[in-house]
Amino acid sequence: MSKKNFLIIMAILIITVTFYLKQYSIPQQKTVIEVGNALIFKPQENSNMTAIKMDIHNNSAQKLIITGIKSSIFTRSMLHHTDFKSGKRVMSKLNSIMIKPGATQIISPNGVHFMVFDLKRDVNIGELLPMVLTSNQGDIKIIVKVIKFTLH
Repeated sequence: MSKKNFLIIMAILIITVTFYLKQYSIPQQKTVIEVGNALIFKPQENSNMTAIKMDIHNNSAQKLIITGIKSSIFTRSMLHHTDFKSGKRVMSKLNSIMIKPGATQIISPNGVHFMVFDLKRDVNIGELLPMVLTSNQGDIKIIVKVIKFTLH
């Protein structure tokens, strides 16, 4: 087979496959769980723990129960809730958070948030870290950006 014939056959094959894919492709579905503004605070000097904040939107038809967060960057994590009692911040441990279908949960240091402990290495402001939320709907992979520590 000549090079010219080979190129003609390949062009026809590419056009046929492209046409087929356009005719029978499955439309993109909306992501069931959306995570936005995922941020981890750079730990304060001489500290080996920090907090993570984010927004989690449940587009599914069932309740979403988040039970934790995992990463190779830290050894352990906890879900916490912050209350203000007599002008002081008081944190209490949570086993999970439930997000109703169609609802958004704001995860922040002044409310429900993740605390992570025993960081295995230093993290740098601007660094992007892969993490996984554990839930009743399966693991949810996310990317979390390191930012300067602030309580807001």
